Amino acid sequence: MTPQDPEERKLLLLREHSKGHFDSDAIYHALKRKGINWSNLKNEAVELVKSCIPCQQFNIIKKGYNPLRPITATLPGDSWGIDLAGSMKTSLNGTNYLLIMVDIATRYCVLKSLPDKQSMTIVKALIDVFSHYGFPHVIQYDNGGEFTHI
Repeated sequence: MTPQDPEERKLLLLREHSKGHFDSDAIYHALKRKGINWSNLKNEAVELVKSCIPCQQFNIIKKGYNPLRPITATLPGDSWGIDLAGSMKTSLNGTNYLLIMVDIATRYCVLKSLPDKQSMTIVKALIDVFSHYGFPHVIQYDNGGEFTHI
């Protein structure tokens, strides 16, 4: 379908955009999937998003943005995800942090209490756990400062 009337085109763009204040690429592809297309569709979608005040106020420009990729592992112990929780109320054994480790393939979880979040403390805990379960090929973690020097 190729709408000829400019007002009808604008209405189609607005309807698609109002479903969630999606960016111009999402609007363009959604209309194309519905079989709606015209020569200047992409540019008109860009202009619509540029003129949307809420989008301009609240959307973050994603320069260098890398979309999420699924975390996959084929064998138990092959890939672990780790994160750190804390600072928490000091426990009876003097620990304030919790190292959370999950085997990606099995979802098996290991928790290790830590006195601090220093890199060396975390490395010692990882060696302790991996000495018991085997060393993985991949360790996935967020960009927390405690993991940057491991």
